[in-house]
Amino acid sequence: MRVRRVAVVAASIAALALGPHLAVAQPPASADGALYGVVYDSLTRRPLARAYVQVVRAGDLDGGRTVAADSAGRFRVDSLAPGRYLVAFFHPLLDLLRVQATPRVVELGVDIVRVDLGVPDLARVRPVVCGSAQAPSDSSGLLAGRVRDSADGAPVENAKVVLTWSEVALDAGGVRTEHRRVPVTTGRGGSYVLCGVPAGEEMVVSAAAPGRASGEVALEVPPRGFMMLDLALGDTTAGDTTAAGAMHGTARLTGVVRDSAGRAVRGARVSIRGATASTTADADGVFSLGGLPAGTRTLEVRAIGFALRRLPVDLGSDRAAAVNVRMDRVPTLAAVTVLGTPTSGLAGFLDRRARNVADRFITAEDLVRLHASLVSDALRGMRAVWVVPDRHLGTRLLGTSPFTRLHGGNARCAAWIVLNGQAVPRGDDIDMWVGTKDVVGIEVYADGGSVPIKYRPPDNFDGCSVVLVWTRQ
Repeated sequence: MRVRRVAVVAASIAALALGPHLAVAQPPASADGALYGVVYDSLTRRPLARAYVQVVRAGDLDGGRTVAADSAGRFRVDSLAPGRYLVAFFHPLLDLLRVQATPRVVELGVDIVRVDLGVPDLARVRPVVCGSAQAPSDSSGLLAGRVRDSADGAPVENAKVVLTWSEVALDAGGVRTEHRRVPVTTGRGGSYVLCGVPAGEEMVVSAAAPGRASGEVALEVPPRGFMMLDLALGDTTAGDTTAAGAMHGTARLTGVVRDSAGRAVRGARVSIRGATASTTADADGVFSLGGLPAGTRTLEVRAIGFALRRLPVDLGSDRAAAVNVRMDRVPTLAAVTVLGTPTSGLAGFLDRRARNVADRFITAEDLVRLHASLVSDALRGMRAVWVVPDRHLGTRLLGTSPFTRLHGGNARCAAWIVLNGQAVPRGDDIDMWVGTKDVVGIEVYADGGSVPIKYRPPDNFDGCSVVLVWTRQ
């Protein structure tokens, strides 16, 4: 029996060359013909899991065979009599985007034919979904998904989906923040589509309907890219809200935190944004959270030496969900051997304060006097750092660059933050790492070169401002 392959996919799909991880084993010999292949998603550039492939004999459209592709997009249809066939596939993604994959025509004999199918690429999808083609200079992306009820999975029509982000602008007046907000209403099947989404921007999206809501989910759409995000709504009347606005309910979440090599990340701090519960991973990287609100929420995992990890999780009332978290390492300070008591960090702070070597010192007494509820509150209005909103409803610390200090101007950079001698991932929200009740001292340096040697940033640091924070250890 001969094996043929039919080139039936767009050039963007064929260019992938369907590497070894997509290889489809050749079926055994058969008295009839057979079709097999892979369904590929050109929008996300990966196989399309669990599509339904339909094979219909030309001239007999009432009959046909339907098979389900597996999690790797692979499918196979055996025992087909020789003849001409139409091959197509169906998937919720096509329904969501209101597009159809063109059926492929295959001449089948007593042989095996490979037929690779694919979702149209963004250049062909965008005019259908957004009403116009994308200009060459337009780098924006496309965000689409469905809104469902977390209790039964039913689609929620007429729900409001809101995409928000902040833009930090620098002008003659200094630093100012511009907030952007784009709402859209879900249609049939709870579907929504947002065109012209800013590329490379950190944004948050949320959904709500009367008495139900999701949490705020962080996302970033690649340039001229596509992202699909489904949102589940939890019952806002079933959970309680604290005075601070944090929610809790009856959902549970368990998981394991590992690094890129598969090793457990002990002591990682795990929380759900907007919820009251938080915990730390044990020696095996295992964590468990309870009392969580239902719906799609943002899981946040932090650990010294690792980049902040945010990912969406779907939670249901009185149900337990599970998740595996992988964290990536970031550059940290060189190892420092500290001799003395656990208060040696505070002793160093008091010594430097007495010698007035930093641009600004803040003590625990200062925090009380300033009525600072957050660490960032105590840093507002300083010459060396600026507190600005991040794009996840938190804050970022910006500092001055060497060029600005030398020539003037408004150029800003992400400040380097060190907590008890350990570097915090750059760009992280300091308020998510430490609270004012634990702080005993803060040092602010406009110039990284003035920082004590053992706390200085790596050699490739851009010279931005540095903030040292000391707590009760």
